[in-house]
Amino acid sequence: DKWLEDFCSRYQSEIGLPFLCNLNPNEVTAERIQLLTDAGLSGIQMGLQTGSDRVNRHVFSRRATSEEFIHADMVLNQFKDKLIDRYYHLISDNPWETVSDQARSFSLLNRLKKPYYLSVFSLVFYPGTHLHKRQVSDFPELSDDNLGKDFFDAERNFVNRLLRATPVLPYPVARFFWETRHLLTTLLLFNFYYATVFV
Repeated sequence: DKWLEDFCSRYQSEIGLPFLCNLNPNEVTAERIQLLTDAGLSGIQMGLQTGSDRVNRHVFSRRATSEEFIHADMVLNQFKDKLIDRYYHLISDNPWETVSDQARSFSLLNRLKKPYYLSVFSLVFYPGTHLHKRQVSDFPELSDDNLGKDFFDAERNFVNRLLRATPVLPYPVARFFWETRHLLTTLLLFNFYYATVFV
């Protein structure tokens, strides 16, 4: 961590302004966050992508596990007085994801320390990438849907909206919505809540 120590020391003395950074969950330690916050770190962004280790490993080729993400969140929460913003990223609209995978994302989000912010992005298959080649092979019917798609424009379905609302919902309420999601009354109640909070 010599480079980080040198960077933080020079940044603090030569620039001295608050800054944000992107983090990899399996590289978060209390010592590193202490150095960064002392230098002026005031907010972070960190990719979860999904709460499913299977999808992270076999679809996104990511090494960080869900438990490592939870540990990183616990470390970051120790610095909540200095870290004004904690933004986590989730990727939705993933054809390889099952309901069980979505449930793992929901469960993981409810284990994180609040407050945090969640950005829900839509999976886009960029031509020339490994994921695009795999999508053409596994889900050729999605090729036309991918043209001109914006990753900010996640599908407006119940699961995506519940995931987005999870950071502000008490866990018992979030669990009620998830476990009764097949009931029409739940959908109506949740849609009313969502329209009220996320205008």
